[in-house]
Amino acid sequence: MKKTLIFTLLVLGAVSCNKEQNLPESAPVSEKALTATFAESETKTAFVGGTYMWKQNDNMVVRSNNANGFTVYKYTGEDTAGPAAFNPNTEGDVITYGNNSFAIYPAKTSGTGAAAYPKEEDGSLKLVLKDTYTWFEGNVEAPMLAKVTSSATPLEFKQLGGVLKLTYKNVPPKATKVVVTAPVTDAALLAEGKNTYKICQTMSKTYNWTTAEGGFGSETPYVQAYAHTGNYSVTVNIKNATAAQRASDDGITVYVPLPVGPEMDGTAHVYPQLNVKMTFDDGTPVPGSEKNATNVQIERAHIKPMPAIVLTKYSVETIISGLTRTPHNMARITDNLFVVTGEPYHVFFLDVVNKTATQSAVNSASKYPQYPYGVCSVGNNLWIANKVGATGNGIYKYDRTTEIYSIVSTGFNQAMQIQEHNGSIYVLGRGDGSAAGKIHVHTGGVPGEVDPEVFADFSKVTASTGKVWPLSFAFDTDGSMVVAVSASSGSPTECFKLYRVASKGATPEPIFGSGTKAANYAALADGKSSSAAFSANMLQMQFDGSGNLYIADTYAVRKLVRGATGLEDGTLMTITESGALTSVDGLVFDSTYSHLYLVNKSTKSIYKITIE
Repeated sequence: MKKTLIFTLLVLGAVSCNKEQNLPESAPVSEKALTATFAESETKTAFVGGTYMWKQNDNMVVRSNNANGFTVYKYTGEDTAGPAAFNPNTEGDVITYGNNSFAIYPAKTSGTGAAAYPKEEDGSLKLVLKDTYTWFEGNVEAPMLAKVTSSATPLEFKQLGGVLKLTYKNVPPKATKVVVTAPVTDAALLAEGKNTYKICQTMSKTYNWTTAEGGFGSETPYVQAYAHTGNYSVTVNIKNATAAQRASDDGITVYVPLPVGPEMDGTAHVYPQLNVKMTFDDGTPVPGSEKNATNVQIERAHIKPMPAIVLTKYSVETIISGLTRTPHNMARITDNLFVVTGEPYHVFFLDVVNKTATQSAVNSASKYPQYPYGVCSVGNNLWIANKVGATGNGIYKYDRTTEIYSIVSTGFNQAMQIQEHNGSIYVLGRGDGSAAGKIHVHTGGVPGEVDPEVFADFSKVTASTGKVWPLSFAFDTDGSMVVAVSASSGSPTECFKLYRVASKGATPEPIFGSGTKAANYAALADGKSSSAAFSANMLQMQFDGSGNLYIADTYAVRKLVRGATGLEDGTLMTITESGALTSVDGLVFDSTYSHLYLVNKSTKSIYKITIE
């Protein structure tokens, strides 16, 4: 059912006590208050399943025909669909109602009294809608306007414009805004020095009504092109959307109020172009969320639906739980068989099809890794980085045929990561409180048969406090090494970032991250490098087939989506919600990059993310 918004003007002595008693107790009425109610009509857009409500602290502006006077009213009661009293923000304004007087709701003001609202050059009111709209289930904030003839005549409100309906599916956990912009597109207007369409401003000097048509004549208010720099946007805040709503099949639908578009051909009101996007807190668009639409017709009191925008879906499920030791890193042997280190003294083999885990055979304490952390699979052997322990801070080999462990290299300072790349074995020694970490490479072949060389030395990166600790690494598409870095103490801005090591012996260079340490899930900030915040423990990373980097970042799985020039101008996004994944230590893809397997240290469980 479509509804009309009706304002009944109350002046001193013009309202009965009975009507005042029906107002909400939380909305005290002054002598000059205006009372607002809702009534049935065919002039208001019917939002499916929605309730139009008076919102606390919303403004209404009444414009008088008396020397372009303005009065601002504010509703201070609780959100309600019932009668609501709007009190004047200022005293002493003289309002003379008559032809060309009107009221606007909801409105944004920039001052008080007659100066509260901006004007056009001819002195007429310049309507400015609210910049940001808060989304929640079943509510829409859309602008309405009514002609004022006298203080005793109810104001019948009609939609000032129409509504753009946008639906996003698979909304990322930290996406917070939906933005609609009307960019500069019309060459003729540009030639006249008119730079942009102002979708936030809907009134021009042409706002005439005819009594026969109940207020609105043929000159329906439409957006006017003015000389301006920059584009104008309307933003909908979706920060409070729940995890269930973001992940639901229905997605998140927002209704964006828009003025009726510019009259381009004399009959239809259209926008030559509208751009829509979903963004993180810093304004960075969510990858895949930007869409453009041309010649969009917006009709007064109508909803204009746009096709749903479907983003990448990440479905998380638990496949193995109850591991008997604390799991850390993992590696793929085949697409059905993975290996996970378990501290102390364990390595688990995971059958991800049958969802089972078996532990490796125990050899002897003297030849068994006490604190196995990193692991990689090469042929029939596993190479294991042992972090600390009496059996040596170094590399172990596990022969899967004989089920025998052997120490093949020692002397690393807290070995935490190990990978094979182009026939060489790379070992990351995190370092300790007295020394920065290093990454070594066995360039000649098998550990134990050749001495390692230093590939990357993080003592070359000087932190303001503590030592620089490399935690994990992965090889980029150009063969350079990307390293996640933490610190032994404090929160130096040089750390909690991603670094690039171009070649053996090169000085590590920071490429991504603000240097802010996130202490919990809420503090993990998404967006561009200058805004992005990582935790202190990024403990395993892997690239997908498109060059995007996935990171086990303690509280969540993060994805650094590659930019036009590489990771440096990429976009960081969190792909898992807060909850069970409280300590993500490891991750690895299958060969198709459609499934990502996770190690959750705190729950001693293995998860699978399906990427659709």
